[in-house]
Amino acid sequence: MSGENTFYRHEWEVKGYSSLSSIASASARCDMFMRMGIWVVHPLVHPYVVDFCRALPSKMRANRLLHFLTLARAGLSDGFLLPRYQEHYGNLIQHEASLFDFEKALEGSLVADYGIQDYGPLLSKAYDAGWGGFSYALITGLYEYLKLDAVLKRYVTA
Repeated sequence: MSGENTFYRHEWEVKGYSSLSSIASASARCDMFMRMGIWVVHPLVHPYVVDFCRALPSKMRANRLLHFLTLARAGLSDGFLLPRYQEHYGNLIQHEASLFDFEKALEGSLVADYGIQDYGPLLSKAYDAGWGGFSYALITGLYEYLKLDAVLKRYVTA
């Protein structure tokens, strides 16, 4: 949101006011809340906040300087501000995928029942990944399939 070129959109992106990175960060934990019946309104995608961030001078937006200075003024240590290792959840996501029962989750899939997409090839790739590891592309494909199936089950059978 405080980065450069926040108005830029790829051709495939949904049109809207907020940048894709803001929407992605806002939705990162929404599933957890929405499963509990809590509709999440994320303050970082509110037009006033977006306009404020876009109005900041380029030097303040570069390399997230505003975030860094705010955390430094709050008294956080150099170890927190300048971490030795970059934050990455990839290993955790791969570990979770290796423990997840995709066959059970895809049982009674409305996506397959309505002829939108057969889950057989996707499930076969998940079986193979049990031996060779899950790629991020496969995890994303499985997640998107399950998400579409959950939406269909919510609205088609309701």
